Amino acid sequence: MCARIVDVANNGPLRLVFWGDMNLSAWFDSTGARRNVPVCQLATGGALLCTTLGLYTRPSTTYFHPYSIAFISTSFDSIRIIGLPSLTRPGEPRTEMMTEIDDQIASPMKAAIEAADNVYHTVQRTFPEAVADFESKWTAFQAFCHSLPASASPRDCTRADEFETLRKQGPKILAFVVFKLATDVDQNSHGAFLFNALVSDPKYRGVPDDDLTSKEALQRYSSQIVELSFQLNKVYEERVELWKEYCQENRHTLCRGICCSGEEYWDLLEVGPAFIPHLMVEYAGDRGGYWYELIHEIVHGRTTEAYAIFDRPKWFDCWRAFLNGVEYKHAPKYIPNESDIYILTGKMGPKAPEKNYPPSTSFG
Repeated sequence: MCARIVDVANNGPLRLVFWGDMNLSAWFDSTGARRNVPVCQLATGGALLCTTLGLYTRPSTTYFHPYSIAFISTSFDSIRIIGLPSLTRPGEPRTEMMTEIDDQIASPMKAAIEAADNVYHTVQRTFPEAVADFESKWTAFQAFCHSLPASASPRDCTRADEFETLRKQGPKILAFVVFKLATDVDQNSHGAFLFNALVSDPKYRGVPDDDLTSKEALQRYSSQIVELSFQLNKVYEERVELWKEYCQENRHTLCRGICCSGEEYWDLLEVGPAFIPHLMVEYAGDRGGYWYELIHEIVHGRTTEAYAIFDRPKWFDCWRAFLNGVEYKHAPKYIPNESDIYILTGKMGPKAPEKNYPPSTSFG
């Protein structure tokens, strides 16, 4: 297969983490010159090193930040690899490698579809109200999109009140949106607009072919989202297990200061609000753990900063209500009281409101 590389800096290598199996025998640099390389197999989970001199594979992604994930969608007719800006040197452009033959819509790989389905139904079993709330809002949004005339632009879906209702739920519904894109992209590809609206960091949105003005482009982008989400989900699974092991190893001296610090915690924190449903499933099975602190910091940028949380069951109820349909801007937020501030800083702080639920907690 031949491919071309666009906008690769000539003064250094570009590293792309990728997945999928593909044979590559030649590529073209940014000047259009053909670069022949030995035929090589790009194995699943490997890494691709592109330079102005050649191309080779490495068997491990150990040297790459797990979030530095490139995207590849493969079929017999196309290969597309997109490098995220975080993988390039400062000032270098976003990088893209793609074949000259890219007129097919590549379906998400089977493993990505199965993973999206598993996440959705796992959350549904634990929090059926959350999924039911999303489904009711999604059905209304879908009905509007399908009611548009054939001459309408796909982007007209975003002008509906139903779209805004879903958008206000925030990134905590992203796993549900990905499930819709994975299971029926033909009927649900308009969900790609919602995904884009809910992902605040453009590095993790993927790169659509164009301005998404055609159904075909929207479907290709939807497949890209599903596969990228699959890779991020694998990162999450690895990190959550490492954090749980870390807390277990320190169980005899377990406190918030230990469990909510350290490399394992900070790495898990980086997965972001898209994984709130996943974390809530863990929280449901371990209500004595510090999941509420982790989720609080993901949403608000800090832990509760409470000296002690004595009514943990109410905290779980608050986060469950949030997942079940509370708008993202109204996420539970702990307001440190006078005792918290004094114990943590040695300074007297303002008195907290007398009536809050849980104590010293604000919604929005």
